[in-house]
Amino acid sequence: VQNGQMVWERGFGFQNQESRIRATADTPYPIADISQTFASVLVLQCAEQRRLRIDDRLSQHGGAVPESSATLRQVLSHTSAGAPAGSFHYDPERYSQLTPVVESCLPQPYRKSVAVNILERLAMRDSVPGRDLAERTALTEPLFAIEILERYQQVLERIAIPYKVDKRGRSTRAELSLEGINAAGGLVTTVRDFARYDAALDEAVLLSEETLSVAWSNTISADQT
Repeated sequence: VQNGQMVWERGFGFQNQESRIRATADTPYPIADISQTFASVLVLQCAEQRRLRIDDRLSQHGGAVPESSATLRQVLSHTSAGAPAGSFHYDPERYSQLTPVVESCLPQPYRKSVAVNILERLAMRDSVPGRDLAERTALTEPLFAIEILERYQQVLERIAIPYKVDKRGRSTRAELSLEGINAAGGLVTTVRDFARYDAALDEAVLLSEETLSVAWSNTISADQT
């Protein structure tokens, strides 16, 4: 992506090895921990709307970690562990505690905020908030229109099939559970959709320049000045 425009793209390998379907820029993949960037955008949007401050304690907004004084800033930067907190320790489980923070700020299920505030806003039509939406019974309450759920299911039917490779280089199909989504993971997207998201960040569409400056700043450890 250059100046907000796609200038080069290519798929590598296969979306489905048995069927010899090649991967493309429109092949959906579960992006695991990269989903955390979407949670951070939602938290920072709440900060821009003055519904919270990133130096608030996590516990003020429904999250919980062993350190009662841990702040949103510390959880966002993976520096909330230990006493005193401040050293980097990557911990997706702690990051998942931002899920109730977003739900407190935007009173609706987390996946709905991801879908409305980011995916639909940026026309990321090949992205899905949770692989469990492949099952029609995944939602206990109606969150999306029928046509949106059908689109999600069509995207998930094209998802790249995972494989594992043995010591001899032979690949066999692997199965992944139909996980939902929270602040730490679960999003499905394509390279092309993700490029649209990346460009929106660069162009300050999702967050202001001032907020982006804060987001890109290094976190200072508690024992440093």
